[in-house]
Amino acid sequence: MRGKSGAIEMSIGTIVIVVLSMSMLILGMVLIKNIFSGATSIANLNEDQISSEIAKLYGDDKGLVIYPAVDIFEVEIGSPNAFAIRIKNLLKGADASNAVFSYSITPDNFLECGLSQAQILGWMKGVDGSGISIPVAGEDIEKILIEIPEGAPLCSFKVRVSVRQNGQAYATDQMFIQITA
Repeated sequence: MRGKSGAIEMSIGTIVIVVLSMSMLILGMVLIKNIFSGATSIANLNEDQISSEIAKLYGDDKGLVIYPAVDIFEVEIGSPNAFAIRIKNLLKGADASNAVFSYSITPDNFLECGLSQAQILGWMKGVDGSGISIPVAGEDIEKILIEIPEGAPLCSFKVRVSVRQNGQAYATDQMFIQITA
């Protein structure tokens, strides 16, 4: 009789340990997911939040900044994402007060993906803007929404952001977009 009750106690103890271990494992995975997803998607940020993040990263001495500050911006197929550009009026003198800015985004190095420029631009909303008046030392934040459709190839391409001021080249920047599953 003694052997059977010991076996039952050991079985119950084993079950309790397995259940507690699984609970801790699940809680640990949830915690890790929350830590890594702590970087909020830019699509959910407002202009003031983006502006403060850019100021922390770069200061205020650049005419054009792409946010987030990554070399490769990963976009998952079927999951909308966004990046932002900040244009800051750093002009001085008479040109500074009546400056009108425009921007455009141009894909580059996309042929390796088997894509056309029109396809890539079709995935983005907000790829160009014009008539943007920015006061002296002021800034304008523009969000660019990107949504990669199902069936798109898993590859990367470059996008160039060009800013013009009253028709003249003002600033350019670039980043790579990586399509992920």
